[in-house]
Amino acid sequence: MHQSLALPADITRDLDGQVDGAIRQHRARRGAAIRLALADMAGVVAASLVTSFLDGPVVRTTDTGLLDSFKAALLAFAFWLLVAGFRGLYGTAERPDHTFVDDLGPVLTTATLAVWFSLATNWILVGNETNRVGLVLFWALLVALVTVARTLARADMGSRIDFAENALIVGAGDVGQTVAEKLLPLGGWRLNIVGFVDGDPKPLRPGLRHLAVLGPVTRLQTLVDLFEIDRVIIAFTGDNHAQMVPAVRALKGCDVQVDIVPRLFETFGTRGSVHTVNGFPLVALPPLQLSRAAVAAKRTMDLVGSLAALIVLAPLLAGIALLIRIDSRGPTLYRHDRVGRGGKPIRVLKFRTMHLEFCRGTAYGGESAEEAFARLMADPERAAEFERSHKFSDDPRVTRIGKVLRRTSLDELPQLVNVLKGDISLVGPRPVTREELARYGIGADALLNARPGLTGYWQICGRSDTSYAERVRLDLAYVTSWSLGSDLMILGKTFGKALIAKQGAL
Repeated sequence: MHQSLALPADITRDLDGQVDGAIRQHRARRGAAIRLALADMAGVVAASLVTSFLDGPVVRTTDTGLLDSFKAALLAFAFWLLVAGFRGLYGTAERPDHTFVDDLGPVLTTATLAVWFSLATNWILVGNETNRVGLVLFWALLVALVTVARTLARADMGSRIDFAENALIVGAGDVGQTVAEKLLPLGGWRLNIVGFVDGDPKPLRPGLRHLAVLGPVTRLQTLVDLFEIDRVIIAFTGDNHAQMVPAVRALKGCDVQVDIVPRLFETFGTRGSVHTVNGFPLVALPPLQLSRAAVAAKRTMDLVGSLAALIVLAPLLAGIALLIRIDSRGPTLYRHDRVGRGGKPIRVLKFRTMHLEFCRGTAYGGESAEEAFARLMADPERAAEFERSHKFSDDPRVTRIGKVLRRTSLDELPQLVNVLKGDISLVGPRPVTREELARYGIGADALLNARPGLTGYWQICGRSDTSYAERVRLDLAYVTSWSLGSDLMILGKTFGKALIAKQGAL
């Protein structure tokens, strides 16, 4: 428990009642680790017992029984704890947006080693032949059940205020406020942003005015103790650099996670790393290397994934098509012209979400659609919104079923056909029009080196109201640091967002 400190009068005045309830008992980080360890134990024991029931015990004895299987499960769990600890599955410095996708890699590694441990234990202690089918079954159940158990444990902790992290953002300029906007909508592992620390803050944006500005960086350590802060995020601030460095160094003795927004963060993708040269830290941005093998693997994933999805989703696609025809006259699909890889023109499919007379294009609404669009753009507020996000939040041209399709992103499912054809990829930058290329500046060439994607980096990093400039940054971050691993991560998180459907359209 941190020592309670008196609240300075000027800080009290700045708070203006905005951080009521932020002071709480400090959550022991071990509590989260213990819950995750218990979730792992439930997954390991369940996997072992289910395997025993379906195909015989993983570790065989001469007298097989439920007790033997349970002993084997506890032995496997003891080994699991050892390996999982080294793999960081109980770490206290997780990202605020940590999801089950981030657990998959360490869980797969730990499960594989646990299976080999079970195999070795069986051979050394028992000497009997191991049931190989049971071993494979045990591995698959281990991965699935542990992942499910950890996800449920995180969801439970995320719904409890006593497991929320208190966070401060150092810097209330454009970058600090953008960081706050990124963190506020996070679900799952909850984050309580107490406020900003900045001696020269900018006026707060409308969605952030409920947050307090708590003063200059010289108060940082006092604020950390006062509000029992778990995480400090260093963005750019107007405070003096000579004051900032000792203030951040002082945090190392406060049991606080410190995250630093790097300079030139706009150039970062998903594969940046930190290394040192004679003690001097450098951030490495690896060159984009698309080997033939990597390109072939990505295309294979596109073919297999899109074909499987089309087969599985066929009833849903047919049902949506029927609802569109019932709701309004006109074709089910809308084809819009976009720019593909290498600047090749492509026609991307989506379910029609507007009334036919408002669909832009000579094959649809034609001149009447352009006139309707011009009327909307005549409204200064709507024009500003379209310039900012390239869409209208309340578009009167959209049909009833179209609103649902847009909110859930189901209108984009026909693009699986484009993936199968090779026009786009499962993961990539947004398909853009030729007019939009100008917004990418010198990054347009890099953008055209990659196929557009059905989903992408900006969909998992932002919300439906993400600014157009932020989408451009995220698209360029993706194309300049692409990897097969990042594609799998994006697909996993896209699926996760689709399941919880908490943030509107992807």
